[in-house]
Amino acid sequence: MVYYTGKDDPVQHLQWFEDAVSIRPMTDAFKCRLFAITLKEKARDWFHQLPPRSIFGFEDLSRSFQLRFSTSKKRKKGPESLFLIKQRAEESLAHYVDRFQEEVLDIQEVPGYALQMAFTVGLREGFFKMSLTRKTPLSFEELMERAAEEIAMEAANPAFVKKLARLTEVESKEQGGSRHHEGRRREEHRAQGSRDRRVQSQAGGSREDLPMVQEELSSRMEGTIMGAKGGSTSRGKPQDNSCPHPSKRWRSVEGRGGTAREEEE
Repeated sequence: MVYYTGKDDPVQHLQWFEDAVSIRPMTDAFKCRLFAITLKEKARDWFHQLPPRSIFGFEDLSRSFQLRFSTSKKRKKGPESLFLIKQRAEESLAHYVDRFQEEVLDIQEVPGYALQMAFTVGLREGFFKMSLTRKTPLSFEELMERAAEEIAMEAANPAFVKKLARLTEVESKEQGGSRHHEGRRREEHRAQGSRDRRVQSQAGGSREDLPMVQEELSSRMEGTIMGAKGGSTSRGKPQDNSCPHPSKRWRSVEGRGGTAREEEE
């Protein structure tokens, strides 16, 4: 006989009792007395504390029973609760499968793709998870078959499995580093594209004109730098940009160095 103490789901206990007494017809009064026999501890105390003549049939007793122990009722879980199950660092695959399947039993009508996704996401990084990524199972049943094969291999070769797990962990870290560098290159590429778009916007041209605009801007920058350093003659000597005094008379004198101006006496 199954006894109810007040800690379990009252609905489940009522369902069990209804199935047990359905094998033969009986009156409501007899069912109420028989139901009381299945109660223990706090549940039995509750039954004996019911006011006299407060119960008029088994249906009334069932309703009062469920109301009193409603806090012990199991709450329905949705498929999202499966994504909270994670394989622990030192947990075997067999134990993880058992925990996952036990959680599935508390959920009704879970789609196969949700089961497959939640199980794979919960796996810790390792050879088995990498194998599922490289060759995705076509169904949850196939996934469980491959998990059973992996569990059998772990049981037969525990030392090899541990060594393989270490190698897989190193490979995962290397792949993570490669993804990090690839991400940096993409960010730099996007930043360069942003700078090119700003130049294009300021120049007011099309994308095809962008190289010409960049070349023009580069030439302007070079000219600005040369102007800041000062002009030079063809022989590399500084030019005399000073203006002659307006009150003096000047004359041109030809020489080896070219034409020069000197003050007249």
